[in-house]
Amino acid sequence: MTGVVETKQLIVALVKLGKLAAKQLGDGVDLQDGVAVIKALSDNEFRQCILEGFSGLQSVPEELKDIDAAEAVALIGVLYAELTK
Repeated sequence: MTGVVETKQLIVALVKLGKLAAKQLGDGVDLQDGVAVIKALSDNEFRQCILEGFSGLQSVPEELKDIDAAEAVALIGVLYAELTK
């Protein structure tokens, strides 16, 4: 068991990016979308989350290779928590 820390961080980053994209692109693409993305990326907490999520990307396959049931449940919990924020 190697743990799934990097995978958890990647899930959080992907959900945050997905929510931003869905919110901004739901009504089509316009200049305001670009402004909103720049504003989001200027937020230190958002930017740090994205950087952390993708910095360990190379470790995710190894983490998932020997995932156990408890780790799978933990990943589902992280996904659920992020989606319901």
